[in-house]
Order: sequence, then structure tokens, then C-alpha cells
Amino acid sequence: MENRSHRLLIAKVAKVAKVAKVAKVAKVAKVAKVAKVAKSVKSLTMEFVKINFSPARIKYIVFNNIKTSVFDNNGIIFGGFVRDMIISDHYKSIYNRCNEYNIHKFWNKLFNPETAGRALVANDMDICMYSEEDVSNFINTIQNIFSEQFGYINVLSSDTIMTTDTDNSYFDLPIKYHRKLNYTVTVGKIPFVNSGVELSFDFDIIIPKKSSILPPFNKIDMLCNVFILNKNGIIISKNTGTNIDKMTILNKQKIAASIMGDIVQYKTQFCMQDYSDEINYPCGTYDYNKIVIASLDKMLSRSLKWDITNLPFLICDQKIDNCVDNCCICLSEFKKNDKILKVISDNSTKTEKVCSNITHDKCLFKYFKTQLNNGLVSSDNFQFRCPSRNVINFKICAENICDIIREKIK
Repeated sequence: MENRSHRLLIAKVAKVAKVAKVAKVAKVAKVAKVAKVAKSVKSLTMEFVKINFSPARIKYIVFNNIKTSVFDNNGIIFGGFVRDMIISDHYKSIYNRCNEYNIHKFWNKLFNPETAGRALVANDMDICMYSEEDVSNFINTIQNIFSEQFGYINVLSSDTIMTTDTDNSYFDLPIKYHRKLNYTVTVGKIPFVNSGVELSFDFDIIIPKKSSILPPFNKIDMLCNVFILNKNGIIISKNTGTNIDKMTILNKQKIAASIMGDIVQYKTQFCMQDYSDEINYPCGTYDYNKIVIASLDKMLSRSLKWDITNLPFLICDQKIDNCVDNCCICLSEFKKNDKILKVISDNSTKTEKVCSNITHDKCLFKYFKTQLNNGLVSSDNFQFRCPSRNVINFKICAENICDIIREKIK
């Protein structure tokens, strides 16, 4: 009896051991299977990982936060940022009205391309402040904004206080202080997967010599830049340096509406005067013409095709305007979407416009820059010439701006 009980106990222990062994094997197999599946999923995910975001949307959000900080520190925004804001607000309104506020495709310029201007975001911000204390507080604030939104490790910055030796763009203005800031941030970076995308934010901060003067400090370059942005919204400046400054309130409202109407159609007028021209050279000084070419080249190189309507050349489309097939400078054939300029050799009246040359925009400006490089750096009379050797006079275009403004309010 004892032997039989002993055998039953041994059999029971063996059975339990067998069950445990089977369970252990099953568990190991299950873990192995799960690990294999996990490895497969990870491999699949790594292979097809996508980083999907809109750089323009990110810049828009960041600039909006910084805009608030400018106003908190008694600042005024001017220049291209305000111009681009007018364009984006206009086309955003049209887009929302036609697409029932479809936010998912808002930043896709290929969707509803006729309102592509809605996604326009400036690359930089020009700021006017009136004390170094405000500037210092503002810089501290935006440093915190970039660090909090992107992480300190993803932000590179530079800070330069400009002098008359290093800056030629602002010190011909009545200002006493100019500071340039740049923040470059990396977005969408994932170690071993994606290096991310770099976004650059530039700021020009200036302090004028007088607290009573507003941007553009009586020295406007393009008529589209007469507007400033403060905490109350967009207004026309009282210091444009044109006959706008002496207009009545009613006429200022008329000219503001007219200029904004041009802006949303990507049209403007050139109005940069040669204030250094004491001897009154017919075409302006060498330094004046150098600044003019840099300013016009920058404006016409923008992604959205601008038309500056009072220049000594016409901006046209080869297919629409039946231009010749070849550029007269590089001799290559014009291609689709090329920006083409018809140079006007005689523009003495509104009706008398004779086309002397047809070129790529880049070729013509390169041709002008070659003339600058070969010219004498002095205050002597300087003249640009087209490939047909006719004089190109930008100064006279700017001097006619008051007549153009009067026409706009009739």
C-alpha cells in the first residue's frame, strides 16, 4: 500500500513538472513571437517614417508670438513684414470664404493657387524702438520664445550691433542704433531617422535719433512700404518723405486703399530718392545707383512676381507678350515661367515707349552690376546703360512719384 501511494505521488509530481515545462516552453515561444513581430513592426515603421509639417505655418506662429512681444516693448514693425501681412490677410479672407475654412489645405499653395498669397510669410522683421532698455527686454523675450518652442539645443543665434563701417543699408537714415539678430532653428529632427529642417528668422532693430519720427524715416524705397504696424493695427506712416505726409485724413485714406489695392495684385512703384546728390547729377551718384540695383534685384527676385510699374523696363511674360525667343545678353532661349524684361529706351512721355532690348531679369541685373564693378567709386555722375548703350535713369523714375501719388487719389 505504501509502495502504491509512493508511485502515485511520483506520477503526480512528474505530471506537474511536465505541465510546467510545457507552459515554460509556450511562454518562451510566445515571447519570441511577440519580439519577432515587434521587430518587424519597428523595421516597417523605420522604413516608412515621414516627418510632415509646414515650415511656413511654423514661421507664422513664431512671428505672431514675437509680434506681440514687439508691441509689449513699445515697438513698431515696418517694411516687408507689413506688406506681406497685407497680402496674406487679403487672400486668407478669400480662401476661407470659398473653402469653408479648410485648414487642412491652407498651407498647400498648390491647392486653390489663385489664393496662394494666403501662405505668404516674411523671412525677416524690421523693428523700430525708441530706447535700448526696450530693445534689451525684447531680445530677452524672444530668446525665451525660441528656447521654449524649439528647445535650447535646436536653436542657434547671432547678435550683431552694426556700425557705419559694417552697415550701408540703414545708416543713411536718421538713426543712432542698429542691431541685427538671427535665430536658426531645427524642426523635425529625430536621431538616426531625420536630420530635420532649418528655419531662419532675421530681425533688424533700429533706434532713430528722434523719438518723434516714424519708419520709414522720410526715405521710402517702394510705395508698398509706406505702412507700419503697431499695437492698434496697420496704418500709413506720417514720415514717408512723399506728398502723402501732408495729405488730409480723407486723402490719406484714399491713397492707403489705392496702395493696398496694388499690393494685393503684387504691384508697386519705385520712389527711392538720391538724398546725397548735392550737385544734382541727372542719374544720381554711384552710391545711389548701387543701392537702387540691390533693392530692385531683391524685390524682383521674390517668389511671387512683383511688377514695379514706373521703371525704365517692363516686366512681361514671353508667351503672352509675343517676345522674341532669345535673351539679348545670354543669347539662350526663353523658357516657360522665365521673368523677362523689355528695356525702354525712350520713356519721356506716357505714350512714347520704345523697346530696345529683351532680356532675362537676372541677366539684365548682372549686366548692371558689371557696370558698377567697372565704375569709379565716387560721387561723380554715374549712368547705367542697356545692351544697346541707351542710358537707364532710375532717379527720374523716383522723382515722378509725387505725380503718381496724385493720380491715385483722383
